[in-house]
Amino acid sequence: MILTIATEKGGSGKTTVSTNLAACFAHAAKTVVLVDADPQESSATWAEMRSADYSELPRVDCEVIRGDGMTRKIRALADRYDVVIVDVAGTDSVDFRQAIGAADGLLVPVRPSFVDAWSVGRMAAIIDDVGDMSRRKIPVLALINAGDTHPNSVENRELKSLLESIEGFTLGKATLKDRKAYKRALGEGLGVIERESADKLATLEINHLMKELLKWRK
Repeated sequence: MILTIATEKGGSGKTTVSTNLAACFAHAAKTVVLVDADPQESSATWAEMRSADYSELPRVDCEVIRGDGMTRKIRALADRYDVVIVDVAGTDSVDFRQAIGAADGLLVPVRPSFVDAWSVGRMAAIIDDVGDMSRRKIPVLALINAGDTHPNSVENRELKSLLESIEGFTLGKATLKDRKAYKRALGEGLGVIERESADKLATLEINHLMKELLKWRK
């Protein structure tokens, strides 16, 4: 499975989602490679920290891939790994579109904010363009990321309604809430499921998302 985590809006939490999913899949006995297609290379830094400091943990490989031949190189990894997770910069570019075109499925994280919501329409148009160029329909799962932890959040409900209205998008059942555990895990080179003081709710959330993705792309 090649899963690209992408949205046209920066700061949506793509790297946090990518790294936590990579760790989660690894603990589910999947062979995993994290592709860092972002010039900032935050996912690559996370993977390097994890490999150096926590060699006892299930392995997560990392490849930095950008530029010419990106789609071909990403697809070639699917012959060697069960799960290929692509973390790409949040700006429309040739690399951004190549990462979308390489995917078996596209996970679009969106925060419950007006600015993030405004970007969804642009993202949908880009996906349609890439699909037209590759002559296929790209499956898209929308994820409410860093959602309000309040169960009756107006912002969460409004974003849910918006995402359900976007043609070609499937709104995921899993939601990742705005929890400090995700930020701390990223800075430690870990997934939330791997921290000594694991946040039980965050662990449940990321496991729910992983299982939903496996079922979605089965």
